[in-house]
Amino acid sequence: MGRGLPLPFKKRGGINVCSIKKLIGRKIDYSAYAFIAPVMVFFLTFVLYPMIKGVYLSLFKFRGRNITFVGLKIILIYSVMIYL
Repeated sequence: MGRGLPLPFKKRGGINVCSIKKLIGRKIDYSAYAFIAPVMVFFLTFVLYPMIKGVYLSLFKFRGRNITFVGLKIILIYSVMIYL
C-alpha cells in the first residue's frame, strides 16, 4: 500500500528511469535532417557566405587592379570619421 509510485513512474534523483531505458534502445530517425538540409544549404549559400566574404573584402583596399591589404586600419579610420 504505502510503497510509492508504480514502476513506470519511479524516479531516481529526478530522472525518469523508464524514459532513459527507452532512449537507449531507440533508433535515430534521420528524416528530420532531410527537411533541414535544403534550408541549411540556402542559408549558407545566400546569407552566411556573403557575410563572411564581405568582412574579408573589407580588409582590402582596391585601386583599379591594385589590391592592398590594410586590415582593420580602414575600419578604424572610418569609425573615427563618423564620430568627428
